[in-house]
Amino acid sequence: MELDGVRVLVAFDEAGSVLGAAQSLGVSRMTVRRRILALSEEMGIGLAETTPAGLQLTEAGHRCAREVSRLLLDYADIKEMLRAGRDEVAGSVTIASPPGGAGRWTVPLAGSLIN
Repeated sequence: MELDGVRVLVAFDEAGSVLGAAQSLGVSRMTVRRRILALSEEMGIGLAETTPAGLQLTEAGHRCAREVSRLLLDYADIKEMLRAGRDEVAGSVTIASPPGGAGRWTVPLAGSLIN
């Protein structure tokens, strides 16, 4: 399942129209339509149908959009968590000092690294 396709599905569900989804995503209406129909074909489930009023999500389409929306939120949380972890310093440090210097300089400096 392509991430762009599911984002379009969620935007379409939230906006309630192809035009609204296109505007919120900054893409054309045709792009929204193509991605939703491609996702529907890929999944083998009728996510949308063409009606006289235009493209409309089926009940399965609405249900899929709600579930995918939760997954996208989880994805964003995981990405943020991993990015935050990159900013933390972790690991082992080996400190060597000349004889007699440990008590005077090394131990106090090492203690400041822990805090």
